Amino acid sequence: MKPQTLCATAALVVAALCVPRPTTATTYNDINCDGSLSDWAADEFMEQELGKDLRVTWNANNLYIAISEVNWTVDGDLFIYLGVDSGGSSTTADWSGTHTLPFNADYAFTVENNSFWRLQRYTEGVWQDTPYTGAVSIGQITEIELPLSDIGSPSAGIELLIFAQWEAQQNVWGSWPTMNPASNSGPESFTHFYHFPSLPSGVSPSVHGTIGPITVPTLSKWGTIVCLIVLLVLGMASRQPRRSQRPAA
Repeated sequence: MKPQTLCATAALVVAALCVPRPTTATTYNDINCDGSLSDWAADEFMEQELGKDLRVTWNANNLYIAISEVNWTVDGDLFIYLGVDSGGSSTTADWSGTHTLPFNADYAFTVENNSFWRLQRYTEGVWQDTPYTGAVSIGQITEIELPLSDIGSPSAGIELLIFAQWEAQQNVWGSWPTMNPASNSGPESFTHFYHFPSLPSGVSPSVHGTIGPITVPTLSKWGTIVCLIVLLVLGMASRQPRRSQRPAA
C-alpha cells in the first residue's frame, strides 16, 4: 500500500474512532407531573441510590426531576441544589445544620412532605425564598418541574446535586451522584455533581450530562489505544523514503 493511501486510511480510522458518536436523543421532553413515569424515556434515568431512581430531563422552558420509590412524609426531606451563575454559595441552607457543596449553588429546591416545598435563591449572602411557578407531584414517585425562568434562565449550563436527609436531623441517607458521601451521621462534604453544559434539544440526558468535578469527555481505554496505534502508523509512514522512478528506456 502506498504511504499516501495508508495515511488516508489511517485518517479515516482516527475520525471514526475519536469523534463522539450520536446517541439516542429524547430532549425536548414535556413531562406531566402526575406521579407516573409513563412519559419518561429510558435514557433520562441517571442513577439509583438505595433503590431510589433519579431521572432528569428538560424542554425549552423547564427542567424536570423525578425520584421514585420514596415517601417524603416518612423518609425525610429532599434537597436539590443548582449552580447556574458565577455567584452562589458552597454551603447549603441551614436545615437542622448545613453541608458543604462541591460547587457554588445559586438555587435550592426543598421538599419536606407532600404539602410543603419551596424554592430558595442565594442572594446578598443568605438563602432566601424566591417565587416558584412550577408543578410538583409528591408521592411514591416525586416529579418536580423547575421553570428555567425561576432559576435565572441559565444559558451556560447547570450543576446539579441532590440529597436526602433525616426528618429532624442533618444526617444524609442518600445522594445523587451516588459517589457522594451519605453516612447517616452529621454534616457531609459532597464531592461530585452532575454537569450539563447546556440544555439543548436532540440529546440523551444521561449521556449529555457528566459527573464533575471532572467534566471533560475522554476516550474509552480501547479507543485511546487504537488512536495511539494509528498515530504511530501515520508517523512511520511519513518517515518512509520515497522510491525514485527509473526513467523509461
